[in-house]
Amino acid sequence: MKNIARLVAGLLPALLLLACSEQPASEPEAVATQPAESADEFVARMHGEFLDYAMEAEIADWVYLTYINGDTTYPVSAAKERFTAWQAAAVRAALEYDGLLELWQGWRKISVPMREQYERFVGLTNQGAR
Repeated sequence: MKNIARLVAGLLPALLLLACSEQPASEPEAVATQPAESADEFVARMHGEFLDYAMEAEIADWVYLTYINGDTTYPVSAAKERFTAWQAAAVRAALEYDGLLELWQGWRKISVPMREQYERFVGLTNQGAR
């Protein structure tokens, strides 16, 4: 069940980006829907790919911020574009996943005990915003 929560938390920013952006120019081939996967295998694969793309983007960003010049702008831009394209592809793969009903039902079960904690989180967030 922890994996389902991780998937939801990891894909939420991608969903927001997908809703606000145009179709990416290229889609990495690494993300492909594999209906034979279980939900845990799907989440593990997505998590591994996320770490790879995020690491590349973070390293490129660090190099850019450390050595700010024209030579470092392209690598960071290319890495972030690949990461954004992967996020969009991952969202599409998750939406097409055959086990989506299983994920939804699992979320509905584990979210019930978290309701009070979430309400407290929202209350604290709203209080902090004031």
